Amino acid sequence: MLRCLSVLLMCSGVAVAAEQGQAPFRWLPSIEQQPPSPLGERLPEIGMQLSDGAVLEPQRLPDGPFLIAVRDPDCPVSRRYAPRLQRLEKRLPVLYLLTGAMAEVQTAQRDAQRHGLHAPFILDKSSELARWLGVRSSGDVFLFGGDAQLRYRGAIDDQYGIGFSRDAPTRHFLQAALQALRKDEPVAIAATVAPGCVLDLRPQPQTVRSDLSWHGDISRILQRKCQVCHRPGQAGPFPLQTYEQVYARRAMVRLVLDKHIMPPWFAAGDPQRWQGGRQLAAHERQAIIDWIDQGAARGDVRDAPPPVDWRSGWQGGEPDAVLSSPRELQVPAEGRVVYQYVDIGTAFAGEQWVEAIEIHSDRPQNAHHILVFLLPPAPPFDPLDGLTPEQPAEMSRSEQNQLATKGFFGAYVAGTRLLRFPPGTAKRLPRGWRLKLQIHYEPNGEAATDRPRVGLYFAQRPPERELQTLAASSLDIRIPPNAPWHAEQAQYEFSEDGQLQGFFPHMHLRGRGFRYQLQHADGRLETLLDVPAYDPNWQLHYQLREPVAVSAGSRLRATAWYDNSTANPNNPDPGREVRFGLSTAEEMMIGYFDWVSERAD
Repeated sequence: MLRCLSVLLMCSGVAVAAEQGQAPFRWLPSIEQQPPSPLGERLPEIGMQLSDGAVLEPQRLPDGPFLIAVRDPDCPVSRRYAPRLQRLEKRLPVLYLLTGAMAEVQTAQRDAQRHGLHAPFILDKSSELARWLGVRSSGDVFLFGGDAQLRYRGAIDDQYGIGFSRDAPTRHFLQAALQALRKDEPVAIAATVAPGCVLDLRPQPQTVRSDLSWHGDISRILQRKCQVCHRPGQAGPFPLQTYEQVYARRAMVRLVLDKHIMPPWFAAGDPQRWQGGRQLAAHERQAIIDWIDQGAARGDVRDAPPPVDWRSGWQGGEPDAVLSSPRELQVPAEGRVVYQYVDIGTAFAGEQWVEAIEIHSDRPQNAHHILVFLLPPAPPFDPLDGLTPEQPAEMSRSEQNQLATKGFFGAYVAGTRLLRFPPGTAKRLPRGWRLKLQIHYEPNGEAATDRPRVGLYFAQRPPERELQTLAASSLDIRIPPNAPWHAEQAQYEFSEDGQLQGFFPHMHLRGRGFRYQLQHADGRLETLLDVPAYDPNWQLHYQLREPVAVSAGSRLRATAWYDNSTANPNNPDPGREVRFGLSTAEEMMIGYFDWVSERAD
């Protein structure tokens, strides 16, 4: 029946607007857009200082091929390539380029030691060499022949970029160029555009327009919307707390604002409808872009707002209960990590009412998201099945159904650890039920371990209304091979009056768009949440400022769009049909929603 409903709605044109929406931004290495570069020219005799105390002079250059790699310890794409650079150091001489737009040399050297990198840095404080090379991003590498002529520039390969991560590279640009040099053959692809953090290496202008300034305008916006992540020890890859930090990253800041990558917020329409998000108003986004384009004036320090006193530890205060993962989880240095699932049992004397949940990770720069689900008590463990508690079997169909219908309990995403439920509501935690954590880690070039913790805040008395997270979902999805726009639909019919409080759309790597629509009992069709460019890298909870009243007989329709084509760099296998499943290689179609019944208990 749901599949018939899907076809009917697609034919009626409901999906047209989403199909016209933009896909999430993915920065792929490109061989079509070749940046300006001095290909074929000799490395100039600039005479720069190296971090080992020597000077970069012609007599110090290797006789054979050598590599100059931009190394930015604060850029996530650059960090992910650390293991690759470590292996490259064993194959040819390498120099790392540290421009004035990046970290201090001591920070860069500590980062290099942590990742096992031993080659010296070129201390390009004035960015003179970087400008000659035509550096555009922190992912750039430059391969020189034995005559010190530049023979290749661009990406190492296509495994990592902004907005995507592959299990392994599909194109090895640098490796192919190096093989050509060693065979004394022409380099077939001599230039690519490397993904990474974009850099603006132009000298600071002598005069700037001053109608917008850091101290007077821009710092306030970043305090409210960015610094919760972009400060030391948090999920943001680099701090954005001072003028110097933001000026050095101004090109990257402008890119992520212009492409609506940051702050992560993907709901179409009025952002004021939602609460708790980091979304920027249109005038705030434009103000930052205009400020950068005008020269990024510093302004008068007397106009600066007071710095924010960020609370460490538990944001909601000490929880009533803290539940920890029973085992440490491993995060590899590179590749793509499949979702990990962890069971955490509860041992409370009776049922509890939870009014807030806060989730912590020891590795905020690796933990992309942590979802918490509520499941019934586990069946007795059967030792005959050959498994141990440390090697859990795949979830049963009933457990999958629980997660897909009413199991969602809370979530951690970068910048949002604490989730408070609306006043007068709480979620019921039955006695003996357990938490199931779904953890998505992203490698950053360094192997690590993590033990997530869940803090629960209990209501002092039963709430006025129970908050439930239900779902319009389908476990019977079938996404055809190589389909760039495939729609799946599900619905939930309300048997009583109540209120919708928020939404949490959930898909995996092929997710492209999601929409919730309410068909009222009188036949009216109202769009409640439209996410035309769903980004699977961000599992966001959209909480309404004002709840939506729902009458019995209404239906909530959820439509999900998927990109199973080769144009989606996150796609693990475009050539196969995709079904519902818990792993990242499979898909989900779950339209979670927060619901409060008007029924008096």
